[in-house]
Amino acid sequence: MSKSYPHLISPLSIGKVTIKNRFAVAPMDPGFDVASDGSFTQDGIDYYVRRAQGGFGLIYTGGMGIDTDFEKFAPSILDNPAAFVRTGQEINARIAAYGTKMFVQVAFGLGRNAGLSAPSELTILWDPSRKTRALTVQDIETKMSSFVEACKVVQRAGFAGVDVHAIHWGHLLDEFALSLMNQRTDEYGGSLGNRLRIPRELRRRVAEACGPDFPVTIRLGLRTGIKGLGQASYTLDEAEEAGRTLAEAVEIAKLLESYGYDGLSVDTGTLDSYYWACPPSYIERGYMVGLAAAVWWAARWRSTTAATVARSPSWRCYPISSLPGSACRP
Repeated sequence: MSKSYPHLISPLSIGKVTIKNRFAVAPMDPGFDVASDGSFTQDGIDYYVRRAQGGFGLIYTGGMGIDTDFEKFAPSILDNPAAFVRTGQEINARIAAYGTKMFVQVAFGLGRNAGLSAPSELTILWDPSRKTRALTVQDIETKMSSFVEACKVVQRAGFAGVDVHAIHWGHLLDEFALSLMNQRTDEYGGSLGNRLRIPRELRRRVAEACGPDFPVTIRLGLRTGIKGLGQASYTLDEAEEAGRTLAEAVEIAKLLESYGYDGLSVDTGTLDSYYWACPPSYIERGYMVGLAAAVWWAARWRSTTAATVARSPSWRCYPISSLPGSACRP
């Protein structure tokens, strides 16, 4: 492996955190790792420790909630911060024995995907006969404050960083970023910069609350693969793309880098186009490599693959998944 994929076993820096290799456990929701009070279960703790024992340099949790009163859709990090810190510290103490680092993916919200409030009135994903409520500016402020408080708890628990969930899959931040789903006329709508105002504010506020050296990464969907709400495209033909084109993804990546994000992970699809969000086994292997490489070349991220990407003054491209490295090495 060291000869075929020499970078896989070399260290990677995400901000000022060094990851021992390029093997990462992507964010997933196993369903048994989080208790009803938002802390980690013993099964969850053991699950993540086993991933560290297996040699992974970086582990992401699945998306973890932040809401306690406003549209609570899942257990929240803020339900019982003391329990989250206690169980998080146990995870970090145990994975440290294997040299593994762990980021918590903090979820801003699911929007229309879960029938919750969205940037604008939108048809609910699973029930097009109903529409969502549009978030008010005060609602947005409440959620941003909760997000920052959750990040402070994550840091106290000893985690190496946080991942912002997410400008992908048509979840809430993705809805704000997509002109198709964001018809607002205030400071959170209109131009691309306005539609990305929340990610910009989150990065700034987390840096103020947790310090500039606490890494923050974010996930970005490079193509939505939709002809409209509830209408999937199975070709990724940009001529019929009603959502995000690759050109817009490049512009978003540039803005995220300018906001100070330390890492970018990329994928495709929304829940409207589940074929691309969770690709079947028969899809072409490495189909995302070209999309990811295009973002790296244009936006100058250090590495861009279908896994995590970190930025660095060297701007070299180092793959950290098993995808062919030649696709994104300069």
